[in-house]
Amino acid sequence: MTSSAELSRMVLHEADAGISLSTFGVGLDFNEDLMAALSESGRGMYYFIDRPESMETILAKEFNSVERLVAADIKATVTLDRDLLIEQVFANTFKVNGNTVSVRFGDLAAGERRRMQIRFQPRQRGPGAVNNAATVQVAYTNPGGDGSGTLSRSIGLAYIKSRQAIAENMDQEVSERSAVFEANLARKEAALAVDRGETKRADSILDLVKKKIEGLAGSSSRVQQEVSDMESYQKGLEQPMPARERALMQKRVKHKSQAIEGC
Repeated sequence: MTSSAELSRMVLHEADAGISLSTFGVGLDFNEDLMAALSESGRGMYYFIDRPESMETILAKEFNSVERLVAADIKATVTLDRDLLIEQVFANTFKVNGNTVSVRFGDLAAGERRRMQIRFQPRQRGPGAVNNAATVQVAYTNPGGDGSGTLSRSIGLAYIKSRQAIAENMDQEVSERSAVFEANLARKEAALAVDRGETKRADSILDLVKKKIEGLAGSSSRVQQEVSDMESYQKGLEQPMPARERALMQKRVKHKSQAIEGC
């Protein structure tokens, strides 16, 4: 069996039966897009092992996660008010149906995090409060298949005209994370464009997002690092290099974007 779709369906069937799958790409001679897709279907993680000495640490982390599992097959469903228009979802595995976003996070070990972000715009603007702007529901299975649980929360928002009030209530951590999501998505899309031979398209994607995220969190060092990483990737695309070195650069960029949910 070599079809990515068939393999993903098989892995998903096993995941629904309680067997998760993590994938490990070693060296350069493997298909990173397939490895990432299988880990998503299998509720596991995708690891890129570019240096032999890192293998022990990565395997120890994976086995430790299995031993400390606190929730399995985590699914988050976010339903937005009908007056809100979804622009972008930042997550590895998600579906959008109208104003409902469903995200499958897989399994979670103690101390781990799973993050997602939804960017939306109101269809109509005007001062005032929206009490039930979004409803968030999280469903999970207890480790070992011993029962399940759910969590639910309603989120409100308010439209205001005061720029000062907006600045005073801005969450710096959320702004920084927005920049990280934006930067990683841009690098992933750019890497896929490079795979298709569209280097100019990749350069355009990175330029656009660099300008966008520079204003998301002021002079944050984390945002500056993301901009620097994009610039380094762009410089690498412009320079001639051996095929294996370029393949290594591509795999590193894609792997980083795949790990973004844990940032």
